Amino acid sequence: MNSKKPSRKIVIIASVTFAILLGISTVFVATKNTKNDNNGNGNNGNGTNGNGSDSVGQGGQEGADVDVDDPFDIPKVVGCVKTQMDESLLDWDLPSYDIDIEEDIVYGKGALNGGKEIDLRLDIYRPITNGESKHPLMIHIHGGSFTGGDKGGLSTGTESSSGWAERGYIVASINYRLAGDDPLPSDKAIALTEYIREETSNKDPVMAIVASLEDTLAAYEYMKSLDSINLDSEVVVLNGYSAGAISSLWTTYGIDNFGYDRPPIKAVISHWGTLVAKEEEVKRLIPGMDVPTFLVHATGDSVVSYTGTQLLANRFESLAIPYALHCRDSGDHSISIDKVEHQQGLTILQAEQYWLRHILAGA
Repeated sequence: MNSKKPSRKIVIIASVTFAILLGISTVFVATKNTKNDNNGNGNNGNGTNGNGSDSVGQGGQEGADVDVDDPFDIPKVVGCVKTQMDESLLDWDLPSYDIDIEEDIVYGKGALNGGKEIDLRLDIYRPITNGESKHPLMIHIHGGSFTGGDKGGLSTGTESSSGWAERGYIVASINYRLAGDDPLPSDKAIALTEYIREETSNKDPVMAIVASLEDTLAAYEYMKSLDSINLDSEVVVLNGYSAGAISSLWTTYGIDNFGYDRPPIKAVISHWGTLVAKEEEVKRLIPGMDVPTFLVHATGDSVVSYTGTQLLANRFESLAIPYALHCRDSGDHSISIDKVEHQQGLTILQAEQYWLRHILAGA
């Protein structure tokens, strides 16, 4: 394996197109320590082409003024905001490993109503190495509206658990209690359960949402206890899809407000999920500098509203939290991240991989 030493500077060039008034274009330049660059030397996304992939033009407009003394004084973005990866992040090779897979490992017991319980299972995908260094943990959380889905749905394909393990991550792809299991969260979860119930609709499977958070924590504790797989348990990435993205975001930004200890999460990747909280609550749950996040979502998603993703992007922008966003002006719920371009010559998945390597280089 040959790879250059990654740069610790994280540069994200975000292109923001406002669909208001005269269609004024604004360009944000966000770095790990810098909020704006009003010189506007960035790329400006010009919408999507006929096959749904994003075309990239050249920007040079003046940046928007943001009052750094008032983090809530931020532009209200309408439509699709697009983050561009600076080419300096792409100047070194990603690693490539052979992998080993262990399936259907019991990582805990999940309590159900009626005094019953079920085995909680996960699959482990890990790079085969000579033990030269420890590898970060990625917890992969499947989707399915908290009523279905399975860890096996993330088992194959380049965007999958195996694909991330090939890039050097030890991946725990987990199953968690679903609504049909009739899950019973712990007594510790009473306040959290009531809060999520207030933030969601009556149709949402609140008990399953809370159970998924507790099961994610249990999976981390199990992986942390393993001594034989060369795992760096202090570097954790949550990677979720739809319902799994909701679990990932809530585990990252929500649970520590309700008496739970948050794992040492260094980054989170959210595919078409949201924090499931109103705007003022997003501000309360994320009061200051927090975990870097990569967001992927279609603006017309009718299953999980894009609004929540935009609220997060606005919040990250206002607090200068490192983040990236791929959005598409379409009605799709899921997006083929290994096929759809994030920017010219770079798929969404590749953008996630480069972004994450640079984020973790400074972790």
